[in-house]
Amino acid sequence: MQAEKVPCTYFDGYPVSKMQRRIFIIVILGYLFDQIDNLNFGILGPALIKNFGATVQQIAYISSVYFLGMFIGGLLGGTLADRFGRKKTFLYSLFAFSLISFINAFATSVNFLAVCRFLTGIGLASMTVISISYIAEMTPCESRGRWQSLVLLVCSLGMPILTGFFKFIIPINHEAWRAVFVVGALGFLPGILGVFCLRESPRWLVSKGRYKEAEEIMRELVPGLTLDLSKEKETPKIKLSLQLAEIFGSKYIKYSILLIFAAIMFFPATFAFLNLAPALLVKKGFSLEAGLTLAWLGTVGSPIGFILATFLTDKGGRKIPLVVSYIIVGICSMTYGYVGNLNLIYASYMMFYACQGFLGSVLFAYIPENFSNRVRSTASGIVWAIARPATSLLQLLVPIIVLKYGNLILYIILGCFYLAGGIAIAIFGRRTAGLNLEELHRDTMKTATTR
Repeated sequence: MQAEKVPCTYFDGYPVSKMQRRIFIIVILGYLFDQIDNLNFGILGPALIKNFGATVQQIAYISSVYFLGMFIGGLLGGTLADRFGRKKTFLYSLFAFSLISFINAFATSVNFLAVCRFLTGIGLASMTVISISYIAEMTPCESRGRWQSLVLLVCSLGMPILTGFFKFIIPINHEAWRAVFVVGALGFLPGILGVFCLRESPRWLVSKGRYKEAEEIMRELVPGLTLDLSKEKETPKIKLSLQLAEIFGSKYIKYSILLIFAAIMFFPATFAFLNLAPALLVKKGFSLEAGLTLAWLGTVGSPIGFILATFLTDKGGRKIPLVVSYIIVGICSMTYGYVGNLNLIYASYMMFYACQGFLGSVLFAYIPENFSNRVRSTASGIVWAIARPATSLLQLLVPIIVLKYGNLILYIILGCFYLAGGIAIAIFGRRTAGLNLEELHRDTMKTATTR
């Protein structure tokens, strides 16, 4: 049978191959340890209050510093990935945050732990930003959102087991909380596999004029495929200043501002729940076991949302699922603030995380789709990074709001964050699901090649 000659549609229209699945498994494993680190303060908060002598204000301070690190990591990782490639920067980031996570386990003071969390945040955010661009570029347009959701789903399925294990061992000994950081450091294991099994994004290689390498990887990932990428227009090499000019230029300014706003409405409110809700529960007089149970139920709820996202995220052009889920999560936040019975608190918290998991999954797919190949990681990093100072600030404000106005007002405020994000996407967002990435940005690429 004569080999098929194809234009530069990359993986669109082809089934996902075994090698692509291997790549996704490594990204999933790396992201699993990313999520362990992201979620650990929901588990550690109550333990640090009971066994480390920390106050809610100090927990908020450590979380705040962590998100400042993520601000730097988001900017740094996205920029380096556009300059040096997705594979290399993904692996370096994974190794860096694994090492620093291990050092976290030896913290002897709040300030020591804060410094470690700051450095961990840099590596973790860098890896996260790179991974969402990497997955977007390595999947067919027909199932791009589904694969982003599957990455989150599979890694989240391990979280209830791990948090259940932590919930069991942390009360045993006052130093047992350190094991959470040791487990998080095991991210270096998928990193070692990635050295041998990951492949560079062909789209990134073409953007650098490395056509032969891109063709070899395409043939490896799509068996039997013959193509000539040398006729594709090479994306001009541009400095960071010119990348920023494009991201915030006339074509992308609307989407850049929209996505930054959507991220600011999502991440600060989500991590206020994630890091502080269990600690606030203990502070209200509930037991350490109740706080740990609440954190564990959040990890049980998230996979439910990710499962739904694998079926629905590619529907409605990505825009409709985003709008609906923002609104539902906002309502769930307000509902959580109203309930007072412990069982209702558990149920509403789990419901919140199921809906939040769906929303986060769709947003992960949506952000990188809105930018062209030559600025995708940098732009995604900027969106992620700018939301982090707001997240950091809210971590500090939560104890103040609770002390002055009470829990109910806090969760109404957080609910309004989500509602505002949904309204913004409804008015200004565009449909991206099922569309070829190059076709989405054809005008920009033509402009780039004539400069």
